[in-house]
Amino acid sequence: MNLQSTAIRILKYLLPCLIFLGFSMISEASGAYRVLQLNSYHPEFPTAGLVHDGAMSVFAPVGVEMDVEYLDTKRHPDEQITELAAKPLAYKLQRRPAYAAVLTSDDNALHFALRYRDTLFKGLPIVFCGVNDVDFALSMNGDPGVTGVIEAVSLKPTIDLIFTLSPSVKRVIAIADDTLSGRGDLRSFLQLKGEYPSGTLDAMDLARLSWNELEEQLKHLQQDTALLLLSAYGDVRGVRYDFATGMKRVVSASPVPVYHLWRHGIGGGLMGGIVVSHYHQARAAALMVLDILHNGKSPGSIPVTDKSPNVCMFDASLMARWHLDVSRLPSGAELVNPVPHSFTRILSDSRAMYVAMAVILAGVAGLVVLFRHRKHLQRMEAQNRLDAARRGLLDSQESFKSIIDSLPEALVLLDCDGRIVDWNRNAEQWATIPGKLGAGKDFFTIFSSLPLAPSRIDLVLARREAVHISNSPVMLGGVAVYADILVCPVRSSESDRVLVRCVDVSGQVRIVQYLMGAEWLFSLGGTVSEVTKSINSPLSAILLDVQNIHRRLGGSLPENEETARLCGTSMEAITAYCNRRGISGMLSGLREASEGMARVSAELSVFMNEERNKLSSVNLGELVRKAANLAATEAWLGVAGNERGVRFVFSEEGKPEVLFVREELELALLCFFRWHGKICADVWQSGEIELAVTASASQSEIEVRVRNPVMEYNEQLRMLPDAFAQRQMLLVPYMGAELTLVYLLFVLRHNGSLAVHEHPAGGVVTSLRLPAGS
Repeated sequence: MNLQSTAIRILKYLLPCLIFLGFSMISEASGAYRVLQLNSYHPEFPTAGLVHDGAMSVFAPVGVEMDVEYLDTKRHPDEQITELAAKPLAYKLQRRPAYAAVLTSDDNALHFALRYRDTLFKGLPIVFCGVNDVDFALSMNGDPGVTGVIEAVSLKPTIDLIFTLSPSVKRVIAIADDTLSGRGDLRSFLQLKGEYPSGTLDAMDLARLSWNELEEQLKHLQQDTALLLLSAYGDVRGVRYDFATGMKRVVSASPVPVYHLWRHGIGGGLMGGIVVSHYHQARAAALMVLDILHNGKSPGSIPVTDKSPNVCMFDASLMARWHLDVSRLPSGAELVNPVPHSFTRILSDSRAMYVAMAVILAGVAGLVVLFRHRKHLQRMEAQNRLDAARRGLLDSQESFKSIIDSLPEALVLLDCDGRIVDWNRNAEQWATIPGKLGAGKDFFTIFSSLPLAPSRIDLVLARREAVHISNSPVMLGGVAVYADILVCPVRSSESDRVLVRCVDVSGQVRIVQYLMGAEWLFSLGGTVSEVTKSINSPLSAILLDVQNIHRRLGGSLPENEETARLCGTSMEAITAYCNRRGISGMLSGLREASEGMARVSAELSVFMNEERNKLSSVNLGELVRKAANLAATEAWLGVAGNERGVRFVFSEEGKPEVLFVREELELALLCFFRWHGKICADVWQSGEIELAVTASASQSEIEVRVRNPVMEYNEQLRMLPDAFAQRQMLLVPYMGAELTLVYLLFVLRHNGSLAVHEHPAGGVVTSLRLPAGS
């Protein structure tokens, strides 16, 4: 590097500084201008910071202030987003100082500015940068209020440079997605096919591939291939990533270098190319704004710049890794991650470097003193805007998708033809064909186990009414489950759609079946008891009569001999007659049959378990305290970190000793207290809940009351007393295991009852009552 080239470089940097210093003096005298920048995307988009820094490198030195508004159209590409953005922007513009010009970046922001130029931006000059639609941008030459800089990607020069750097490469494959810019760049790429031999240019399209399918194809690429990344934000299934994540997935799976047409990503895994510099684009557009504001030029008098200020930029460390010759790059190429220079090279460049640094530092020192305070204020304002934008991300599509995926239900959205549009994570579990769930697939093929037909979908759309299918048996992963299915219509601006929701209700159905079986068993027990009582009385009389007949027809009792003599015969003759006629055998058979019936009756009594459920004296207060303490301990252990719990406060009324089956009473009380503890754990967030427990007993009745301060007196609780009284617990949905056992032991077993009422001070009081000694 000679002194002449060094001097030229010094002037190149010093001259803009002097010009900006002059502009600063003018602006200080005439008052600062304010410019509104409309960014098509969101603050975290890779080009957003480059556009901001490029524009402020021109505006800041001359005192021009710039506010930024983000339209977020990359993450929300639908048309409605622009209408939603207009309303809050109008609100802000009414409360801000007036702007002198509008600077837009990328296509969507220019369209937005033109759409609202007569309302939001009336009379303001519009300067654009980063517009890909060349024909539309050039048409602005006929508009007196608009000018700007076109973003023209260097597709062919970059492809030619790939072949120059890697003579062994025979094929270049482009990667694109379904975004608006991605489709346009892919069309431009494929239009170049005719300029190269057949098979030289090809594409991998995420509009037709999932991320996993793309990665699988990348792994099988040969070394005679190079990749050109055009756009990779979302796949065919609608799975979307930011630029850094999509780029990382492509680079990690690729066994060959990945080139790029834009600055972002170079230095972070992408090789490089002849790239669009959004920094230089914004600088060029900002200079046009200054020309309009300071020199009074009309935007229509400044031609649209059709030559994008693109630069050749490569990652030097990746070039060394892939053994590419840096000397084959065009003159003036920029290198990031440079390989360290040799000591000799450093010494040879040091003198010129010192001279340039001295001149630049002298100019910068003056500018820093002049604008340091203003820079600080601008940074603070930029930080506030960034914080506000981050808070707005809570309403983004990714957050909504995460919420939907966390729901326990399976949700599938269909179009009017029964094709799948979208689904959540739990829907995969209900698919009959695992791994085949995808957009555009036939719902009735993928979910063939569900009792749904196309005619039912047509009915829902025609009537605009939801259809509910409850407790439907379904095979899920080879296991029979019960599904609660809801099919409802969804109104959409594009077309009518249908939402299918599936919930596994096998647990609730099995509880109902258990209740039905339990009631049948108790009913059977009552029937057996009545049958046993009906048999025992006549059976005892038969056995007694058979025994008396046998005594009077046989044996040597004096009474028998005297009676036979008075009748003109003898006992020997009567015995002989009975033996000849078989009367003795009949009596023996009748006695054996009666004894067999007696054994059956005894076995039925054993079935009723009457011997093992004897009444005993029970200390009610002691039993209630024991069950309450155990339930409270379980409630504490069931909470992570012991952040909340339940404490039962006990009081006693009446006599403590009652006559009851101890084991059944203890189990029923424990289940009753567990039910209250479970409700507290579900609704209470932190701290300890006190439940007031009162136990009372009389000669005829036992009562246990619990006041729960956090329980809600809802419709389900109102149903419980009538359901207990009418033996119709099947009418109460999702009763739970605890209340089921209370019902079986208190109501079906011992004729108990339940009372529920709302407490004046809040909460609910529940009372269990049953006859003492039942």
